[in-house]
Amino acid sequence: MRQQILENTLEIIKKQDLHIIGSKVYNKHNQELTTDDVVCLATQADISISTANASMILNSILSKRLLKNIPTYIKEVKHPVYGAPKTIKQTTKWPTKTNRPLDELLQGFPFADEITRSRAISLLITPFIYINGITPIGIYLGNRERIGKDYLASLTRILANDNCGELPPLKQDEETRKSLLALALANEEFAHFSNNTGHMNSPSLEQAVTSKVLKGRILGRTEIIHVPFNLIVSLSGNAGWSLTPDLTYRSVIVVLHSDEEDILQREFKTSPALLADQHRQQFWNTIQTMYKKWVRKGKPKGKIRHATFPEWSRIIGGIMEANGYINPLTYTNAGTITSLIDRDGEEWKRFLPLLAEIKEPLSIKEMIQTAEANEYFEYFDFTRHGYRTAFGKLVKKYCGRWFNNQKLVKLGIMQQGSNTGKQKYSVETKEATK
Repeated sequence: MRQQILENTLEIIKKQDLHIIGSKVYNKHNQELTTDDVVCLATQADISISTANASMILNSILSKRLLKNIPTYIKEVKHPVYGAPKTIKQTTKWPTKTNRPLDELLQGFPFADEITRSRAISLLITPFIYINGITPIGIYLGNRERIGKDYLASLTRILANDNCGELPPLKQDEETRKSLLALALANEEFAHFSNNTGHMNSPSLEQAVTSKVLKGRILGRTEIIHVPFNLIVSLSGNAGWSLTPDLTYRSVIVVLHSDEEDILQREFKTSPALLADQHRQQFWNTIQTMYKKWVRKGKPKGKIRHATFPEWSRIIGGIMEANGYINPLTYTNAGTITSLIDRDGEEWKRFLPLLAEIKEPLSIKEMIQTAEANEYFEYFDFTRHGYRTAFGKLVKKYCGRWFNNQKLVKLGIMQQGSNTGKQKYSVETKEATK
């Protein structure tokens, strides 16, 4: 009897002309089909069905055990994606044939140098090019407040015809995981977390942006779910904000830097947001022209590789170079980029010369005492055991690694299981090894 009821219900659902986008089922009007909708459809046909049965039907459709020929899409977008397969549902058509230079959108922003300007353009075109791989986190840094970092980041979303706004700063990692999972479940395309402060250490964000599948548990349920992760993630922050090296390696960093006395007196000649909104189709044509030029040249790979997001570095780097732009992965030390990002590395670089002046082997405990006495690593509260342990891990992490012409080295070999507090270290310089 139950099987007959489910079969009758399924016949009704078939008439909805369904398709799958990400982890949800939609009808021909692009409205999400929920368990309540399935129960409602069954009621209209005088069929009795439980919510549990409706859930089973939807899960079966998503896994394609039922309605095997149903169209399935990775995601739906309101803008073109050049080079994309049919698995991306594009809902836009536009008659405009004219182009508009992307540089018009960037006038008035105080980029630290031309390299960071090129990075801004590369992040701007990323949603419109099919990558089929991991995309980097877009980091927008400012050396002061109200410099325009979130405004700059918003242009990508406006140009993509997306209504996703800014999200609050990332604080606790568990909340980050929940936010990313909720956004992925909602089939969102963008996630911009603004005005971050302090030191960011987010394993959940690191895992999410380097994986095409996000695993987690929905609040109120016990089962673990796997959701396709296709979010384009960006973050913003000002001086004093820092990231772990792991997050830095997953990012493309745009730096805004201004020495003006009153930044609020700055005035844009035209409104970039208004330009992006009113002329987005012309900008789409420009990106299409950039893409076609790259294709005509034989799709040359970007000259600078990146192991974390190789497809992005190959495709976006290639498109930028083919159109006369600087490769976005070109190294720059412009503005305040280094000190803002790799906080531990920069402080360690300052600390090594002091250790070298002591000219005596030191234990980790003695290094902590030296740091405290000379006001290094002030963001470490050495009165707490957790921070002393964290500093010990930092010593082991950076030991043997060159910083300028100096590196920390172990003296002797400690036996396994012996007291690591007795381990001594010294500073070696390149000049001393000649």
